[in-house]
Amino acid sequence: MMTKGDKRWINNWKPTGVNMKPIKKKPAKKVSNPKISKLLQLKWRIEKRRDKYGMTNNYNRDRQLVLKWINNCKFNDISTEDMKLANEMWKRYDQ
Repeated sequence: MMTKGDKRWINNWKPTGVNMKPIKKKPAKKVSNPKISKLLQLKWRIEKRRDKYGMTNNYNRDRQLVLKWINNCKFNDISTEDMKLANEMWKRYDQ
C-alpha cells in the first residue's frame, strides 16, 4: 500500500544527470617554465624505472641530481653542463 508521500515522490521524481553542469571550469595548472616541466618529466621517468626494477644507488643519485636542478631552475637558470647531463639521462631512461 502506498502512502501520500510515496505518491507525491513518484509524481515529482525526475531523472538525474540530464542537465548537469560540468565540474571542472578551469584547466589544470601548467608549469610556466618549460625547463622545469621537462625536468619533472625526467624525475617521474626515473621514479617509474626505479619502481619497476628496484631501488639502486644510481636511481637515487640521478633523482637527487634532477631535484637539485629543478630547485636551481626555479630561482636562476640551469648551466649548460647540467643540461648536457640531463640529455644523457633522457637517453638512458628513454628505453
